[in-house]
Amino acid sequence: MKNPVINRNQISDEFSRNQNYRIYGLVIILCLFACFNLEIHGQLKQKSKPKDAPAAQTKTSNSNQSSDNQKTDGQNKIGKITVKEDEFASKKTTALTEHSLSPVLTITLKCVIDIKANRTPMEKYLDFATVEFTSTSGKVEYLHAREINFLVDGKSVRGNQINSFINQQKGVENVITTLGFDVLMKISQGSEVKMKLGENVFVLDADFKKLVKEFIDAAQ
Repeated sequence: MKNPVINRNQISDEFSRNQNYRIYGLVIILCLFACFNLEIHGQLKQKSKPKDAPAAQTKTSNSNQSSDNQKTDGQNKIGKITVKEDEFASKKTTALTEHSLSPVLTITLKCVIDIKANRTPMEKYLDFATVEFTSTSGKVEYLHAREINFLVDGKSVRGNQINSFINQQKGVENVITTLGFDVLMKISQGSEVKMKLGENVFVLDADFKKLVKEFIDAAQ
């Protein structure tokens, strides 16, 4: 048998490649080790920061939010009249947007009337508006109340029964009723008008009485 021929150049090249692979592997290991050290150092540095700073920032934010809420609650909202006609349904919707009767009570009016060329006086007399009050007092004041009534220039004007519910999502109390246009007309024409809602009495000012008159005119 012939002895195998050993190529010294081939062995030398293979040895060099193995050495290069080892060097590359060592470099990769060192890089991974360096990255691991940097990550550990960053975590330790973050843990060493004081935790009081974020809490103080949150507290300041809540303080600003509370201030903004007080500012919104203190503003008086002035209502306006809106009219929308639906010719397809032959309906006209008239509304008085949210209007402040006090710093903690607002009112809205809404009326939907059939559109006709000629409406009789009786039809107009039977018109009524859906009335919604919103109380932001933070108290439950109207949940057990029964009626809403008025005193117009010293004379009693009967209103209607009321329904109330608590809106927990918004943190307000809502009261809903209906008032005939005959009652609204007396309110708009009175010199001194008081409204009793539950056990609370409110004086209706000239601005609101003027809006009620505009609401009636726009609806009919």
